[in-house]
Amino acid sequence: MSEPLVESISRARVVECSHVINDQIPLWPRNPSMVRCPFNTYERSGFSNEIYTLAGGTGTHIDSPAHFFEGKKTISDLQPKELVSKGVLIDVKEKCDEDNDYELTVTDIVEWENKHGRIPDRSIVCMRTGWGAKFGHPEEYKNHDESAKHPYYPGGVMRFPGFSKEAAEFLCSQRNINAIGIDTLSLDPGKLTDFAVHNAILGSEKYQIENLYLEDLPESGFTMIALPLLIDHAPELAARVIAILDYN
Repeated sequence: MSEPLVESISRARVVECSHVINDQIPLWPRNPSMVRCPFNTYERSGFSNEIYTLAGGTGTHIDSPAHFFEGKKTISDLQPKELVSKGVLIDVKEKCDEDNDYELTVTDIVEWENKHGRIPDRSIVCMRTGWGAKFGHPEEYKNHDESAKHPYYPGGVMRFPGFSKEAAEFLCSQRNINAIGIDTLSLDPGKLTDFAVHNAILGSEKYQIENLYLEDLPESGFTMIALPLLIDHAPELAARVIAILDYN
C-alpha cells in the first residue's frame, strides 16, 4: 500500500508553506523571541543538541480551539486526518495592496467557487494577502500605526489584512471545512480588537494556521499537511506545513 503512495508523491510537486524560526522573526506584541541554548556540543560530548524556549504561537503555527475556549480541543486532540486537508487558496493580494486593512468577504469566497467549484469538504481555506513576502522584515510585516492606540499592546494598532467575521461564520456554517489559514500574524485584521474570527472558527471546533507562506501555491489543486509537535494539551503550537500539488 505504501509504495504507490511514495511513487505518487515523488511525481508531485511539494511546496514549503512554513517560515524558518529564529530569534529575528516577527512576533505578536509581547511574545518572547525564541531562545536556543546548546546542551551538548561536539567538542564536549561528541554530538550536538540544544534546548529551545519559544512561545507556542511562534512563526507558522496552529491555533487549536482551546486557544480561546477552555475545555475545547487542544493541539494533541486534533486527529491526523484533520491535519490533512484539500487546499483552497483565495488570492486577494491586489485588494490588500490597495487596502492594508482589507477583510476577506463572503463575495470573495463565492467568486472563488464560481471559478473552481464548491469548496470541497474537509478543506483548509487560505487567504493570500501577499504579506508572506514581508516576513523577513518584521516592522513592515506588523505595520504598526502609531497614530491609532491599541488597548492591549504598545506601538499602535497593526495594519494588516484578515478574514471578515461574516466570511468566517459562512465557512463554519455553510461549508464543511477543517480549518482556515493566512499569511499574516492573525486571521483577524490587525486593527481589530474583538478577535471575532478567532471566536467564530475556534468556537466551531475548527483550527486555524497563521504566518503561512502561500506565494508558491495555485488557487486549487493541492493538499495541505500541517504537523505540529504532539505536546499534550497545547493551545497553540508551531508547525511544519507543506502542500502537495496535484499532478495529471
